[in-house]
Amino acid sequence: ERFVAAADEAVTEGDAARLRTLLDVSYDIEAWAPVDLADERTRLEDVLEE
Repeated sequence: ERFVAAADEAVTEGDAARLRTLLDVSYDIEAWAPVDLADERTRLEDVLEE
């Protein structure tokens, strides 16, 4: 939930540096916890490509 909230905020603000950081962190979170952040990663990547 915290990751999704941070992603929402970064997308809303258009903060490219934060978006890249969140992309990197998403892989770490998946390694540490039983979560799937693939959809969020795709959304962050799409915003960065715009």
